[in-house]
Amino acid sequence: MVEKPGHQPPSRVADCCQAGLFTATILVSAFLLFWVQPLFAKMILPILGGSSSVWTTSMLFFQFTLLAGYLYAHFSSRLLAAGPQILLHLILLGAAFLSLPFYIDSTNAETPAGSPVFWVLSFAALTVGLPFFMVSATAPLLQRWFSLTRHKDRDNPYFLYAASNLGSMAALFCFPLIFEPSFGVHLQTIYWRTAYGVLAALFLASGIVTFTNLDFENTKKSPAKDQALPASESDRISTASRLSWVFLAFVPSSMMLGLTSHVTTDITPIAMFWIVPLAIYLLSFVLVFSRYRHLIGDKGLAAIIILCTSALILMKFAGFVKTADAAMISIALHTTLFFATAWLLHGYLSSSRPRAAHLTEFYLWLSIGGMLGGMFNAVVAPIIFNQVYEYYAIILPVYFFAMKVLVEKKSAGAAACQSGATINLATLFGMFVVLLLVADTIMSRPITATVRWTFVAGSTASVVIAGIAALYALGRLPRHLVFYVIVLAVLCNALVLYSTHTNLLLTRSFYGSLKVKVKHDSDGVPYHLFIHGSTQHNLQRVAADARERTEPLLYYHRQANLTHAIRAIQSHQSHQHRPLHLGVVGLGAGATSAYLEEGDTATFYEIDPEVVAMAKNRNYFTFLDDARGQTEIIVGDARLQLQKAGNDSFDILLIDAFSSDSVPVHLLTAEAVEMYLHKLKDDGVLIFHLSNRYLDLKKVMQGYRLPDGSAIYYASKRGVEKPADSAKLSVGLFSHSRVALIAKESALPEEITLSTRWLKLEHDPDFTTWTDDFSNVLGVLKF
Repeated sequence: MVEKPGHQPPSRVADCCQAGLFTATILVSAFLLFWVQPLFAKMILPILGGSSSVWTTSMLFFQFTLLAGYLYAHFSSRLLAAGPQILLHLILLGAAFLSLPFYIDSTNAETPAGSPVFWVLSFAALTVGLPFFMVSATAPLLQRWFSLTRHKDRDNPYFLYAASNLGSMAALFCFPLIFEPSFGVHLQTIYWRTAYGVLAALFLASGIVTFTNLDFENTKKSPAKDQALPASESDRISTASRLSWVFLAFVPSSMMLGLTSHVTTDITPIAMFWIVPLAIYLLSFVLVFSRYRHLIGDKGLAAIIILCTSALILMKFAGFVKTADAAMISIALHTTLFFATAWLLHGYLSSSRPRAAHLTEFYLWLSIGGMLGGMFNAVVAPIIFNQVYEYYAIILPVYFFAMKVLVEKKSAGAAACQSGATINLATLFGMFVVLLLVADTIMSRPITATVRWTFVAGSTASVVIAGIAALYALGRLPRHLVFYVIVLAVLCNALVLYSTHTNLLLTRSFYGSLKVKVKHDSDGVPYHLFIHGSTQHNLQRVAADARERTEPLLYYHRQANLTHAIRAIQSHQSHQHRPLHLGVVGLGAGATSAYLEEGDTATFYEIDPEVVAMAKNRNYFTFLDDARGQTEIIVGDARLQLQKAGNDSFDILLIDAFSSDSVPVHLLTAEAVEMYLHKLKDDGVLIFHLSNRYLDLKKVMQGYRLPDGSAIYYASKRGVEKPADSAKLSVGLFSHSRVALIAKESALPEEITLSTRWLKLEHDPDFTTWTDDFSNVLGVLKF
């Protein structure tokens, strides 16, 4: 290109300075974007009972807002010249600064009844919406402006996209490793506002450099075609390309959220387990937009996908995931599977990326795909599926798609490769959604064998016919995919036949998945088992005799620590000849009501309406109906609802609100414990059920500073023998429990203070007490 007088190309030093300034600005903007995401989710987590769905819903909001930012960047680039666009963005950045710092008082916020998805979205918009919107628009705007300057790399500004992802990853790892363990959430919002000010200053400098270094020829016409880029043959982007970008962005986005839900449901919704999948997601973008795109070829990535998925299937059917070590191996396999999938599919996106003139539109369609992935997981899947099947609706078609990639004899061009990948994967995805809907419909209710077989036969035939028709209609796909469709139908229906007869209830809510299954012991006696997430919570014998039905089992077995504590406290307080008032945070199947005597009262606090409906249904459990005392259920977050209860209300307050192995941290803070103690009578006892496969919550108990004269006693497996009859049932009739008691020493009976099973805990000054502003779950992970 021949430069006109007065428009000489900048020197190498000027080019380096400009690239450094733009890179620094994009790094800071990306850092802010991915700092605020886990920070906001952590701030609203207490309001929503510690549910793992908080992260999925928060991500949906951020994906919506990111899309809005990209729309703003795209259309403002089309409608405004560089100068007015720079001025407009600076004005909006300043307006957003006035809304900072954002802070949420989680102890007083009220959520609506039912699913709070749309409440989360609107709440996020009012608190962090405008600042996030402005920061999200910064990266595509800067890359667009860079392409309008006279910089030597102006026709290929995608290196800035890699820098953006590196800044995002830096924030994701700084949050759990530095910010969360060191600073409270309020202080972090102050620091975030300061960093936002730095971004505004860098953006101003970048705007000045852009305006003074404009390539006026480049602003009037599209850049010259760069033969080095894998761009399309014409400036016009086809509808097929746009749809392909959307779907190839949709699959990794949905898979990332599915993986996050899978991990945080089994462990706990903490930042580290939110961040790892998101960091891997971003790392895949860094790799595919760099020279390391083909470090592992498509066939190598496909082989990794097949090996990881096959190993997970074997672990599932062999029952290896029942142990904690196997669960961690399973998480590692899921993570590797996701990394390979994101790398493969984002690689197709990279290969088909357009030239710089269409840069903002490319990011816009990627953002739409990511947003649709979030919407599928957060909104659509909970409506159409009774269990958390959306993750399998992604990984199973990816598995079969990887088989196709592996057996292909040669690679096609970028456009053909992208188009073929999209059509094949979209077809498989649609088929699997249909198959899982069929399986979910059958497995969600008990039906007769005849109806089940008829349904399976009909669904198999219809799915196979529909699959063949879809393959034919979508055109020229390998015939072996027809075979895959048949195999899918057979496998899915085999799963239905294998599982249906044991399920009484399969359902889900914002707060987790619920199952009620029928189990039989070695004598043929039936039991109803309640499973919340992946944890067996309650078990009830199905019998005509009410005394047999009301005998608590599993964690509430007569020889378990919880029962030992409650019975000892009841006996100790019985000399006062007054009815006991028992408060229970976490309803479950209502098994705790079996502890009530005539005249006693139990008040249950339960956040999930689906759990309440299950516990009240006599077809599943009869604990509440068979209770000898009076029961009351209050729906809502326990901590918010307990604040409304009068002081000196309870003789015993039991905190047992853990779904799966997920821990609602806000129920374990120092402020929460102080409030609990105020709600207890003078001789009342606070009980924490702390059983958890992954977290050592005893450390949290040792961090509390209690009033003078109060003490903490802790019991685990020590001194507890497993009942001889426990093995009569495959799931066991007894489960060891870890329990902590907090009360005045004088309120605790000798059966506890002098027992070998109970250990008195001393305050640990080295442990940083959890508060409403600070908690560090990584510090109590079991290694």
